[in-house]
Amino acid sequence: MIQQQGTRLLAGVFCQCRSAETHAGVDPGGGCGPPPSASPQLASQDSRPGSEILDHPCDMCGGPEQEHRLKVLFQILDVNGDGGICVNDLTIGLKKLGVHRTEHELRKIVKAGDKDLDGQLDFKEFVHYLRDHEKKLRLVFKSLDKKNDGWIDSQEIMQSLRDLGINISEEQAEEILRR
Repeated sequence: MIQQQGTRLLAGVFCQCRSAETHAGVDPGGGCGPPPSASPQLASQDSRPGSEILDHPCDMCGGPEQEHRLKVLFQILDVNGDGGICVNDLTIGLKKLGVHRTEHELRKIVKAGDKDLDGQLDFKEFVHYLRDHEKKLRLVFKSLDKKNDGWIDSQEIMQSLRDLGINISEEQAEEILRR
């Protein structure tokens, strides 16, 4: 069974509150106490690239801590510290975090987020790419979560594929979940 939450790698990117009132039973993967104010604010007063980006609250609880986590992840992935994440930075940074992707996959990521076509993602582009990608993943998850309980089980996998005209066994659905 798959539960909607951040992966170990990306757990720090998502809001970590566990408020039952705001998350209605969904555990986004962590826990840090009550959510801070929901009003957007400047992330910080530093002068590094992207520091001017407003802190967008968590979609579920309104907590602004996601911005800090995005900055930390950006700093980890910006291996050479030049204020941009290129394919080489992604390769090295993701390997440090235990994630291995092909160069082709990493080039696609950079190309998808690189709005100024300089071959790398600055902080603003990085944040935009991650938020856009997260929205897409959330939509896919919700479409698979037929019971709307925050979990995906083998029956829901089977039903989703059946809706597309593909019939699989429960064993095959379990294998999909294991992968």
